Amino acid sequence: MATATITAIEGAYPELLPLTDIAKLTENDTGGEIVAETIQASAITTKAFAINPLANDPRTWTNTRRMKSAMDICLTYGFEAARNALQACGLGSRDVGAVIANTSSAYHVKGLSEIALRLGVRSDTTLYTLGPMGCYGALPTLDIARTWVERHQRPAVAVCAEVMSPHLQPPPYDKEQAVVHALFGDGAAAVVLTPTGTTAGQKILDVASHIAPLGDNDLVIAPTDRGLHVRIPHDIPEFLATHVDALIDPLLTRNHLTRSDITWWALHPGGRRIIDRVAETLGFDDLSTQAARDEMAEHGNTISVGALMVLRRIRSERPLAHGEYGIAVSFGPGAVLWAALLTGSS
Repeated sequence: MATATITAIEGAYPELLPLTDIAKLTENDTGGEIVAETIQASAITTKAFAINPLANDPRTWTNTRRMKSAMDICLTYGFEAARNALQACGLGSRDVGAVIANTSSAYHVKGLSEIALRLGVRSDTTLYTLGPMGCYGALPTLDIARTWVERHQRPAVAVCAEVMSPHLQPPPYDKEQAVVHALFGDGAAAVVLTPTGTTAGQKILDVASHIAPLGDNDLVIAPTDRGLHVRIPHDIPEFLATHVDALIDPLLTRNHLTRSDITWWALHPGGRRIIDRVAETLGFDDLSTQAARDEMAEHGNTISVGALMVLRRIRSERPLAHGEYGIAVSFGPGAVLWAALLTGSS
């Protein structure tokens, strides 16, 4: 059966700022202590800020200005990530048969299709612009690219781009508003997929998804007059740990595998407590847990970008040999959980 292989993954980020600087920005505001406490508990050291609030504070911006800025930033870093990924595997823009781009933080009818134009792809290139899916968006984007490559036997590029810095909220702050300051970062990731057998990498064997409803207003990223509003239930780590079995076990069973057959796991870095609880439930090795923690500590939760960049870290440090298996996991609003089963391809 024709399959697709992950040949390259590359990221692109704006300037990294220490989160202690962001705590200082809000320390004199009503609820500033909540922001400081949330930052301290997050285990995030730095985040990428395309809009540096210390130099250009967006908290008083109109939503129109926020959204225009967000789209411009997503296009800039999405293009950079895609260009980097193509260069990493020695392909040119004319080799690309499809571009699949996804964002949950920038809204425009044209979406991110301009990334393909900036790359200089052929006029018959297939374009998909996806969103909003939130933090689980990485794997559906990858799955659409995989399906296209399997059918057409040509390379495709999957791009996820997210930006939350234009959406910093004005005071007063509560726990939910503090999350935008403390947790979510900017960035982009791009994956080049090629027909299996043409290049080395990780072959995508199978994907799975699972819906575990939390309630319409329990886990959301929604536009408001003051930018994007994020709501994350306090019990989401325990909730995900409870439901991840229902995602992973059927995927393993139908591929005649057990958890002991999995060499590593690439988990979306959704938060410190989420990483710890899911890692405990699935029995992660140290490499898998540390990769998610390191990505979160450096860049925060970059929504759909995060799982791809954790996968990049792990595949660079511990490539899968033929007959070895890895699983990537993402989750987000709905609540929706996704997993992709990978194996080494030479």
